[in-house]
Amino acid sequence: MGRGRHRAGAGERLLRLALGAYPPAFRARFGAEMLETHREQWRAARGEPASRRLRIVARAALDLLASAAAERVAERRERRARSVAVPSHCDTHRSTNRGTTMRSLAYDLRFALRSLGRRPGFVAAVVVTLALGIGANTAIFSLVDAVLLHPLSVVHEPERVVAVYQARSAKSPYGAMAYPTYRDLAERSRTLAGLAVFFTTDAAVDAGGRAEQHATALVSGNYFGVLGLRPTLGRLLGPQDDAAPGASPSVVLGHDYWTSRFGGDPDVVGRTIRIGGSPFTIVGVAPRGFRGTELVSAPDLWVPMAMHRSLSLPLISSPEALETRFLTLFSVVGRLRDDVTSAQAAAELNAVFAQIQRESPAPEFRMGGPPPATPISVLPAAEGAVRHDRDSLVRFVRLLLGTVVLTLLLACVNVANLLLVRGAERAAELGIRVALGAARRRIVRQLFVESLLLALGGAAAGLVVGALTMRLLSAFTLPGGIALDRVGLALDGRVLAFTIVLAVLTAVAFGLVPALRAARVDPASAMRAQGARATRRAPRGVLLGVQVAISLVLLVGAALFLRSVRAGLATDIGFDPRPLAAISMEPRLSGFETAQQLELYRDAMTRAGRIPGVTAVAAATHVPLARLVFLPFGAGPDGATGPDGKPVKMTAGVVSVTPGYFATLGVPLRAGRDFTAADDEDAPDVAILNESAARAFFGDAPAVGGQLTMWGDARYTVVGVVRDTKYESVRDEAVPSVFRPLAQESGIGGVSIIARAADPERAPAVLAALREAVRAADPSVPLRDARLVARQIDAVLMPQRFGATLLSIFALVALAISAVGIHGTVAYTVSQRTTEIGIRGALGAQRGDILRLVLRRTAVALVLGALTGGALALAGTRAVAHFLYGVAPTDTVAFAAALGVLVVTGLVVAIVPARRATRIDPVRAMRSQ
Repeated sequence: MGRGRHRAGAGERLLRLALGAYPPAFRARFGAEMLETHREQWRAARGEPASRRLRIVARAALDLLASAAAERVAERRERRARSVAVPSHCDTHRSTNRGTTMRSLAYDLRFALRSLGRRPGFVAAVVVTLALGIGANTAIFSLVDAVLLHPLSVVHEPERVVAVYQARSAKSPYGAMAYPTYRDLAERSRTLAGLAVFFTTDAAVDAGGRAEQHATALVSGNYFGVLGLRPTLGRLLGPQDDAAPGASPSVVLGHDYWTSRFGGDPDVVGRTIRIGGSPFTIVGVAPRGFRGTELVSAPDLWVPMAMHRSLSLPLISSPEALETRFLTLFSVVGRLRDDVTSAQAAAELNAVFAQIQRESPAPEFRMGGPPPATPISVLPAAEGAVRHDRDSLVRFVRLLLGTVVLTLLLACVNVANLLLVRGAERAAELGIRVALGAARRRIVRQLFVESLLLALGGAAAGLVVGALTMRLLSAFTLPGGIALDRVGLALDGRVLAFTIVLAVLTAVAFGLVPALRAARVDPASAMRAQGARATRRAPRGVLLGVQVAISLVLLVGAALFLRSVRAGLATDIGFDPRPLAAISMEPRLSGFETAQQLELYRDAMTRAGRIPGVTAVAAATHVPLARLVFLPFGAGPDGATGPDGKPVKMTAGVVSVTPGYFATLGVPLRAGRDFTAADDEDAPDVAILNESAARAFFGDAPAVGGQLTMWGDARYTVVGVVRDTKYESVRDEAVPSVFRPLAQESGIGGVSIIARAADPERAPAVLAALREAVRAADPSVPLRDARLVARQIDAVLMPQRFGATLLSIFALVALAISAVGIHGTVAYTVSQRTTEIGIRGALGAQRGDILRLVLRRTAVALVLGALTGGALALAGTRAVAHFLYGVAPTDTVAFAAALGVLVVTGLVVAIVPARRATRIDPVRAMRSQ
């Protein structure tokens, strides 16, 4: 006993010496209490080895000396600041305060770096968690910025640029217009500083090698001037290039095409390339980031509108393309004059259009519905850039935003939970600092600086995650046909600024509450080493419940999209696509006449038929599950009449095919016959209808032998009826469609060569051989879109696949974060209740009792979180309903699967630390306290 008292006295003397380093005022106020705290720690360590008790004394003395030194420094600074006379001039006073504040912040920063440096594991967990949330938000913001907010960022004063449309009907207000209509509007408008026209199509481009298809825009001479663009190299097209037909074979390259095809060669200006078989001289390179004014058809090249006859394109290359009001092919953009609004420009243009119609009535065929109240619409060009299917696009982007915001919220909640645990562990340290006189606001600021550093570290790592996520996004296409690999997602200045702001907001979100709670620690409890126990567990339980709720919402969303993709893939599209391979070619872009095209197609089909394992070959202008061309059909005196006996007028999908097309696809005839080789250009015009078209045109009467008219004069005799199939989308009902012999077409567009493999397993090999066989027919003709027809279902289900991929990734991230949170909560509970568990074990508590004790609070948080998450997921089904196919938004299987995954994961990660609690030795547990 005497020996123990001697050591205790020696330890106390050592601590008294350490306390002597503190200022006298501090010793008088807190010295006795700190010595009493030491005595309690010494008594608690009674029975421990002497080395452990000596370490306790040494650690306490070192901590006191370190904090005493900091207190002495702070006291000297305060005394020096008081000794400086305060100048009367207010600016000097503010300067002194600002300098003091900056020194204080610098001290906080150094202290935060040292403090975080001692916990690398904690820092890594926080940074990785935040990087996932911030990186996902950075990538989606880049998408939103490029597609919706600033699609025309390189245009001068883009807010004054507008898109001008001519309505087809009240239901279709955003259509293209005829060139003469554009010309009249441009000449008579006074509200617009300029009006430009463009038409984008695919053209065969030979830049010194094999011809390739590239999006090419024909533009008026003032196009680049209206947009206010400056070239990267050379010059852009001007009015002089569009002054006379065929006079200026000039071309401007897109920046991306210039870098990919020519390696960014600065000497490219002056070179000659061939477009549509005609030579064009490169005069310049468009500015970086400019991809046209419509994201769906981002051009690689721009040529003058006056060169339209040189591109060997149907319709647009005809001599009358720029003279007739019948061809409504052209898109129009304009620039508003100063102080003119879009509404004022629309009012003026509608008045001008009415005058034009009175002077030169244009033939029209409205695509269904009543005539529009206002034929001309004027929209901001940023909105016009994504006009097609904009509603679906906005819905989808909102869904993505909601997903990544939930992911970031989950990351913040998880980090807040980690900081609460860290704050509890640091309760003794913070209590001593408060006891030493540190202001609570100073402690809050210090802890918030640590949170800000963590957030900035997460933002830096988030930029890497964001860049990787952008690469993932580039493989997808948004609703409306916007290919993200053509949009130009990048970490530009706006995205970097967004990431920094997001990091600061994130620091506030996850760091402020834990800092405020930690600053309220009780000094007396802290110095008695009870701070950790004094911290309430309720906030951690609430945060755990929030994590579970968010995870369940994301899991339900992923399950709904995955089931939707599965339902789409299982849909009966009317034929089996698995054995089919197809490749597209468009020889008209290389200057082929109709007869030459037909000969090329026959040669390509003959070569494809020789491929081993191919049982049938055909050619068609459309392969199912791709966009159809719709044309108007009507009835003359001898044409089709509906069930009521009245003539039928409607639009129908039109497909030109070779004999054997339906057999190649596996679509059965319902009536009549297939096309034959005799149905050529010299034979009477014939057609085959699908079942929907037969019902629409002829009702219950036999369709075979009936007559159809198109454009009011072309007359077709129906020779057959085939089964309905899915033509554009697995989601759509059967579309009335008219099939015509390819040999009877006067102007053939792009055609796909389709080969059927004897075995679906051989379809990939057949596709590779098909590419070589078709290329051998004429190497100068560019090929495109070689694909397995079954893969077209993937393209049609792109929104569902996109949603399923992203939601699955974020749901797995959320599940992992929640799993870490559940495991950490249970493990922390066990560590803080070790003594209690040991006492209960000593009193005879069974393992099941201890498991229930440890898991009770966690189980309550899980149940409440699951109930909340289920309710939120049910309320959020409106956001995904538009993109689901074959699955109800409230699908019970999806909800049950998500809940099952969450429950199983929670049980697995919670049971490990809970089982550890059942093996606690009561004697050692009580001795450690």
